[in-house]
Formats: sequence, structure tokens, C-alpha cells
Amino acid sequence: MIDLKSCSRLIAHGLFKASVFILFLFSTTSIVNAQKPPRKIKVPENIEDTRVSILTVGLGEALYMRYGHTLLKVESGDDGRSYMYNWGMFSFNDPAFAYNFYLGQRIYWVGETNQRYVTKLYRDYEDRSVYEQTINLTNLQKSKLIEIINENLTAEKMFFNYEHFSSNCATKPRDFIDKALGGYISRNLSKSILDGTTYRNYVRENMNKPPVIGFILDILMSSDLDKTLTKWDETFYPPKLSEHLSLLAAIDDEGEPIEGKPLLGPKRSLVSTKSDHKSSSFMFIIPFSITFLVIMLVLFREVLLYSTRKKFSRYFFLGIGLLSISWGLFSGLMGFLMLLSWVVSTHLDMHHNVNLFVFFFIDFLFVYSGIKVLRLKSINSMKKILGLRLLTRAHFILAIPFTLGYMLDWYQQDTLRILGFLLPIQLLFCYLIELCLLRDAETGPLIAR
Repeated sequence: MIDLKSCSRLIAHGLFKASVFILFLFSTTSIVNAQKPPRKIKVPENIEDTRVSILTVGLGEALYMRYGHTLLKVESGDDGRSYMYNWGMFSFNDPAFAYNFYLGQRIYWVGETNQRYVTKLYRDYEDRSVYEQTINLTNLQKSKLIEIINENLTAEKMFFNYEHFSSNCATKPRDFIDKALGGYISRNLSKSILDGTTYRNYVRENMNKPPVIGFILDILMSSDLDKTLTKWDETFYPPKLSEHLSLLAAIDDEGEPIEGKPLLGPKRSLVSTKSDHKSSSFMFIIPFSITFLVIMLVLFREVLLYSTRKKFSRYFFLGIGLLSISWGLFSGLMGFLMLLSWVVSTHLDMHHNVNLFVFFFIDFLFVYSGIKVLRLKSINSMKKILGLRLLTRAHFILAIPFTLGYMLDWYQQDTLRILGFLLPIQLLFCYLIELCLLRDAETGPLIAR
């Protein structure tokens, strides 16, 4: 029989979500359309005294500040006028920003700012260090760079699709400087392989404020984060862009290194901070795993002692119910997000994730079983849930290729933390559910007395 009341609620809920989504799209479009191209650089006649520099901003506390920032500055030799550009502009007023960012619709743009504003912002509000370095360029190289910058300040080119590791506030200026130098930077930095350095290292180190963020990203992000980086790859990170460019020599108009002259001049501090805002080495995965392990050991003891006691303690059903709900929510949500990201998001680093062998979206079934145990105060209720035993055994079966794959290098993804902490918890949890189901089959109803 059709429940008209439930159907109407579902339809109303769907229409509400659709209307909100449409409003999000319109709001995003209006915000983008409202942006005007920044002021172009007036090509100076006195190119000799024109100075081009990069500003490197240190880390901050907020999530979007965790990698630092880069700005590009041109100071005209004619009248001393400064042009400062920021390829990291996005809208805080866009209500759909997080949603669009997840889908891969990451529209950023270049904006113009000034040194007074930059100094006040990072000194008085964000407590982030700022230092400036002059780029040692020939007159011809300066002219080429100014031309390239102006080309990218048009209404057609000022917007770009943000990619965290390949198209961001640091890589945009890097690419323009590299083009002005005829590919000199990319040729040299691409030769240097950084053993043991991957994008995942940066995610783990920089995104663990709060620690749960780095923990979740480590699960959700795929093998695309685990390739070995070159110095060119690593310049996505503003402090490393400054560091690697500082080690290169300046070149003349024929592309030959100029002896004794580095590409970047010495650092000139504009803002000094009280804190470097670096993350701690604290791994959220450890207390998370220990918490679940301790709870499960207590429940294992209760299940194993049932044969002599013929009863459970009054807290057993509360414990097994809450454990099933909490682990089912976590594992199911991780599986759902990984699968959803693969299907709908253009973030390639969230596709083909091998952690899907550990976390299933159907693990939400454990939530249902936990709710039933809490309501009925009996683990007999678990046996009546269709597919529960099949689900636990599927976890055991798929854990085999997941473990062998890591040991035999069948996949590139770094899953050592999952193997060491979360997979054992998943298997122990499934074994606990199996024991409950088996005990139920042997002894009949198990009601605490």
C-alpha cells in the first residue's frame, strides 16, 4: 500500500533541495560576473629601473591558509607605481563554494591589491609572515613578463579552474616567469627528483588543523597523491617556490647562467609573526583507533564469557549498539564519499581509491543493526537483518587483496596507516558481529537477566 504522506514528504524534500541548488548556481554566477578585470601594467619606458618581485606569505590558522600564499609585484621604473597581483581570489560570499569545490567547479580569479592592504591584513588580522624577493631579470625578460601578465588580466583569462597542486596562487606566477625565461625554470627543476616526497606528505602535515581534517583526507584521497615529486611539482607550495627559485642562477637573454647572480634576491621581511602556524606531528588516527579497540575488547570479553554466565551485563547492549552505530556511520560515510567523488567530482585525486576495499557505503547497515539492538535489548535482532552476515564476510574477503596489493606493490597508493590502524579495527568489528550472530544461533534469545 502506498503511503501518500511519506511520498509527499519525499517530493517536498526533493523540491526544496533542487530549489536550493538552483539558488546556489545563480548566486555563484552573479558573484563571478560581478568581478572586473584588474588594472593592467602600464609598460614603463624606464625598464632598467623597473623591479619585479614575488611576495611569499606564510601559513595561517584557517583551513584555506594552510599552504601559504604567493603574490607577484611589479614596481614601475617611471613613477614608482606598484602593481600587485593575487591569483588566489575566491568568494567568501558564495554559499555554494564548498559544494562547487567538491564537484570540481573551482572558479578562482586574479585580483589586484596593494602593499599597505597586504601588510595590514597579514600583520593585524591573520598573523602571517610576509617576505619579498626581487626577481633578477634582464630588461628583455622584464618586458616579456609584463606582456604575459597583461595578457592574463583580460576578462577572458582572469578566471581559471583552480587545481590544488597544479593551478594555484603559486603556480600561476611561476608559469608566467618560466615562460618569460623560455622554460628555464621548468627544465631545471623537473630534473630534480625528491625521494620520498609526495603530495600526501603535504596533506598530512599541513591539513591536520584540526587533526580530523588530515585524517579524513588521508582516507579519501587516492594514489594520485603518492607519486614522487620533482622540485617543479613541489613549487605548488609557496615556501618551496621561493626556496627552489632562490637556488637557480639568473640567466641572460641567450639563456646562459649569470655567474654569481641568483634568480631571486635576498629576502626582505615585510611582516614578522609571533607564530609560524606549523602543524604538530599529532596523528588523529592513533587515539581514534585506540578508542574503538578498547570498546571492542570489553565487548569481546562479554561475548566470550556468555557461555559461563548465561547472561550479558546491563551495559552490553548499549555498548554493542553504540559501537555499531558509530563505526557504521564512519565506515559507511567514508565509502559513500569515496564512491560519490569518483562518480561526480572532477577532483582526479579522489578517484579510483583503493580504500574502497576497506570502507563500503553499505556499511550503513551496521547503523541499522545498532539501532535495533538498542531498541530491542537483544542481539537476536541482528540475525533478522538481511545481508548483515554477507557484509561482514565481504570485509574479510576484500581485506586479502587490499593487504597483498600493498605488500606486492599492486597499487601505488600509500595505505600503510589504513593497514596498520583502521583495517584491523574494521576486521575486529566484523568478527565481533560474527560472534554475536553465531552465539545467537547456538543459544537462542539472549536477553540480559
